Amino acid sequence: MEGNGSKKIFITPVELAVLLIAITIGIESTSLPNTINKLAKQDAWIATALGALYPLYVVIIAIFFSKRFPDDNILTLSKKYFGKYLSTFLNVIFALGFLTYLPGVISSGAIIFKTYVIAYMGFPKIYIVTVIFIIFAVSRGLKVLGRVSIINFFIILFILVTSLAILRKGSYLNVLPIFGSGIKNIIKASFITSYTYAGIEFIFLLYPHLQDKSKLKKSALGTVAFIAFFYTWIVFVSMYYMGTDIVAKSIWPFFTATEAIQLEVINSFRFIFIFLWMIVTLVDIAALYYFNFDLAGQIINIDKKIIFHVVVGGLIVLVANKYYSDRLLRASITEKTSLFSTAYNFVYITIIFLFSVIKKGDSSEKA
Repeated sequence: MEGNGSKKIFITPVELAVLLIAITIGIESTSLPNTINKLAKQDAWIATALGALYPLYVVIIAIFFSKRFPDDNILTLSKKYFGKYLSTFLNVIFALGFLTYLPGVISSGAIIFKTYVIAYMGFPKIYIVTVIFIIFAVSRGLKVLGRVSIINFFIILFILVTSLAILRKGSYLNVLPIFGSGIKNIIKASFITSYTYAGIEFIFLLYPHLQDKSKLKKSALGTVAFIAFFYTWIVFVSMYYMGTDIVAKSIWPFFTATEAIQLEVINSFRFIFIFLWMIVTLVDIAALYYFNFDLAGQIINIDKKIIFHVVVGGLIVLVANKYYSDRLLRASITEKTSLFSTAYNFVYITIIFLFSVIKKGDSSEKA
């Protein structure tokens, strides 16, 4: 792992972009329309677009850091300004926030897999197989994960393009009147959607690996634009096809909306969609696990990788099976942990940014 003193690995701007897309776009986005519908109704897509202000803020700070501290990630910057002990405490909370995402994402994928593909397979077995797969995937390193993420990007792009066919069905009346839910509700919903973009913060670990830092701005801003458009599109097209009442009753509205896609050579396009989403989910989990391991390695200097994988992988399986297999309980836990993590990350990033501005005379900074 690059964070533990081994030779530094460089990535291209494309690899940085697809890695961020891989870790940000996952299976839970298919249920996003249902979540946002509770507050914003037909304006849910507007709230989703407004929620993109959070990842935009994150990448703007990352661009700033990359110019001033091209070789320092956010963990080392924290140590620079807060000292060894306080920074360790703050960094551990930062890392734990992302670790809490793993059981939820794995559980969501397992529930959909069990519902649509293999109903007879128990959740513990699905969890174990998934964890073994992602541990194998992340063991291949950042460059391999980046190449896999490129394939993942084209799958997401295929999902996006083919879902345009949904516009042939549904009605524009389902997304009218615009702003009909009220500006206050739209703004409230936008705060909820902001945690949907969780994972974008890993740009603070990635930019030091970018050999040409001058290309970070274009790559990062383009990535945020793509992710924001994808999420906004999922919500919009689900509302357009089904309307607020049906979306409220659907667990995975975007899957339901794919019923509108009909190809002459394929009887059920939804099955293909689900299969592709399972690949996206596995890559999402692998990327999330990789960066969690990287965070842990930099904070506590992990030497015994196998022991770490066995312990953490086992804990993830146990937690996912006990607390996340129930959809309602999973939703409740995920909402609370995600909102706390996003709020903490916002404050954590902002404080480090303010310190970097106040102490811009630091001799280690790049002119």
